[in-house]
Amino acid sequence: MRIGPKTFGVLAVTAVTQPFSAFLLVRRNSPSSHIILKRMWSSGAQADSEVAANLEHVRKRIANKSDGRDICLIAVSKTKPMSLIAEAAISAGHRDFGENYIQELVEKATLATDEDSADEISKSIRWHFIGRIQSNKAKLLCTVPNLFAVHTVHNEKIANALQKHWLDLHGPDAQPLRVFIQVNTSGEESKGGCPPDEAPNLALAVTQNCPNLQLIGLMCIGKYSGAEGDASPDFTTLNNCRSAAADALSLNPDTLALSMGMSHDFETALEYGATHVRVGSTIFGARVYAAKASSPTDTEVSPKDSTEVVKASS
Repeated sequence: MRIGPKTFGVLAVTAVTQPFSAFLLVRRNSPSSHIILKRMWSSGAQADSEVAANLEHVRKRIANKSDGRDICLIAVSKTKPMSLIAEAAISAGHRDFGENYIQELVEKATLATDEDSADEISKSIRWHFIGRIQSNKAKLLCTVPNLFAVHTVHNEKIANALQKHWLDLHGPDAQPLRVFIQVNTSGEESKGGCPPDEAPNLALAVTQNCPNLQLIGLMCIGKYSGAEGDASPDFTTLNNCRSAAADALSLNPDTLALSMGMSHDFETALEYGATHVRVGSTIFGARVYAAKASSPTDTEVSPKDSTEVVKASS
């Protein structure tokens, strides 16, 4: 099949209006899908610099609040097309990207490492899973190429499932899967995570019973009320949970990372010691959500389930 400008133009429009459909189209149109994907990656380098400029602006804001600490900025790219991820990776040199939906993450990570379409930049992306995990999807999650960390381990069942499938798929000598314990610091039913008082025991269970998982920290989603930087009680609670978990593990609390802060509150999170911040709409632009989503930040990292309908606005 010959890939002409018209065909690529249709794909480009689809990638903006229906990005996940575009991922499926690219992957399944064999044998020429790799040609389309290469054009998407090259177009990222030549696209307007809005995403790259947004990334640079966020980096400066982080630098102003981090007191010289190394901060991992996770660009939350859910529902966004690969062309925007390419722009961030190529034009801005970014490597850490976060996804909420396992199937979407599998598709993107597979495309980024495909031998026929990927390059060294796309293969160096570090993928962070930041959505809610169902135990029956743990195996699929463990198949993700370049899966760098899972931020949402919220009970022993999920930890044990990840341990089993990571070991089965990658073997005992592979790099352990990095995980965060998600804590429901706000007490909202819409948020995932274990209760704060259960975090120390869950930390012990992961470290003692899951040798192929590496506990690197704790994660929370701050309560969203629409006010800038309003989530400080949640960040205080997560700090307290970290101290309790560190005591249970006989560790210095500073050895455990804190994944907290999103587009509306990451600067406040940094003031409370965040080591990882998850920023989506400030980098990639606002998303349009289905009516059942109560707010962008409620679903940005904690969809109620993986079938929620979300429409992207890139």
